[in-house]
Amino acid sequence: MKTVLLQQHQLLKLKRKTLNKRFFDHYQEHKDAAYILQAAVMVMVRNFFSFEDLSFVAEKLIRELFMDKPAELVSVRHLSIYFREYFNAEEWDTVISSLYANHDEYLKLTENARLHTEHIRPLLHAGTCEVETPKDLALTFFDAAGKKHRCTIKNVHRSYSAEENCAALSILGTLTIFEKDRVRRFTRLAKSRFITAEDDYDCDNNEEQPEPAVKTDLQQPAEKPKHSLYLDDPRPLPKNFDRPANFEGTTYADWKKFLLEGIDLSTISEKELISRTATALYDGVQVKDARANFQVDEESEEDIDELDGEWVFNLEAEIPQPKNNSETDTAKADTVDPEKARLEEIRRQREQKQKQQRIDKALQRKGKGGKKGKNGKGKKR
Repeated sequence: MKTVLLQQHQLLKLKRKTLNKRFFDHYQEHKDAAYILQAAVMVMVRNFFSFEDLSFVAEKLIRELFMDKPAELVSVRHLSIYFREYFNAEEWDTVISSLYANHDEYLKLTENARLHTEHIRPLLHAGTCEVETPKDLALTFFDAAGKKHRCTIKNVHRSYSAEENCAALSILGTLTIFEKDRVRRFTRLAKSRFITAEDDYDCDNNEEQPEPAVKTDLQQPAEKPKHSLYLDDPRPLPKNFDRPANFEGTTYADWKKFLLEGIDLSTISEKELISRTATALYDGVQVKDARANFQVDEESEEDIDELDGEWVFNLEAEIPQPKNNSETDTAKADTVDPEKARLEEIRRQREQKQKQQRIDKALQRKGKGGKKGKNGKGKKR
């Protein structure tokens, strides 16, 4: 019985040197070029998040497969777009001509991937980056039966936007080699969560512990504040801070007290407070005049990226066309420029990210909502 040397958990955990050897050994035993290509794509997605350098894994083997054995790659030729950086311009023309009947067929089969992931493709091949506090990335995917399953990528950073992260993870939905009980594992992303591991408790720590203070009638336990809002924050507001016309304060404490004027913190839940504050910041009003329009996840204090609503897309599906209400709209839909659509999508993503950063900054939050954190750094390219 042949051994599978490149299973899901190995692709998500092994070091670069071991991965390169596993790719070579797996192909020597199985001669399955299509499997090799899909496995390499999973490593690319892992490299997108990893602070280690996992770029161009098994480069020599993959180049040989594209150049010498294109017939073995026909079933996965839609993934060829992710290997563009493995070749120079002349070699890439050769790859396209060997895999596709013509250039138009290449554009058609890779259209969804180019539309949704072209802007993050260089990051799939990025090198190392420096982070002080590595995280784990907990993923929840739907399988082909519609059930959720989980997996984890360890030692990652969070340096990109939620939309960029989701675009990278959506690539896993195009991979068909990972199954359980003959059910395909990855079809669509449900949720991704960045987790910072807590320090392990040292059970052998013999450090002398301070004796507990003796309670007296004069000593009253300090009342724990219901919300951590840093209302005494003395830092000055930046000069370019967007101040409402009726706000005259100069510090973050002044700003927060202005936002919360007229709000009784003892009678409002944290969920409602955060939601109404987010709405207030977006609408430029005080919290007392804002409704709870933003949804808050109560399950965890971890960073969460989630594909829902307009961000749901499937790289294997047909690109959705705009809804038409008239013959004029139909004519416009026929002339939609994919490049303009992609740029518009990126612009909307950036606006969403900037809005969320503004909310996070005002709330001084470090968890829900997707703030990077002070230690996050981008990869060196």
